[in-house]
Amino acid sequence: MGSYYEIEPEVSGGLGPDTVYDRTVIPMTVTHVHYKVHDWLGDCIVTADPVFLIVPATAAKLQDAGFTGFRLADAQVTPHEQFHILNPGGQPPELRWLLVDGEPGVDDLGIAAGMLVVSEAVLEVLRADGINQATVTEWEPE
Repeated sequence: MGSYYEIEPEVSGGLGPDTVYDRTVIPMTVTHVHYKVHDWLGDCIVTADPVFLIVPATAAKLQDAGFTGFRLADAQVTPHEQFHILNPGGQPPELRWLLVDGEPGVDDLGIAAGMLVVSEAVLEVLRADGINQATVTEWEPE
């Protein structure tokens, strides 16, 4: 088994009012993501608990490499009012919903205690595309 890492991506926004979720189950299930971007510093992956979003180019690299433990879906992405103050004339990034359903330490992407766990190979792809705002630590299985 290779090394695995916990990634805590930048929180560059939050779930918007069009997000569809069910809080009566644990963990909360989400069936539609509306992400309101407050600011974006350029990382290829961002989060708003409990979802992860990824830029399309990085998503394509993960798919093309055949990594396991995830699916992709469309996400509704809109700017928060704060976005226009911090990024005059700018547009929020295009993002895909990264649905992580793999087993941590087995698949390339998984969730452990609410944290994103990725293989070393996935981490290399993310680092190449930019995760400067993310916190990365070696994952220790419990």
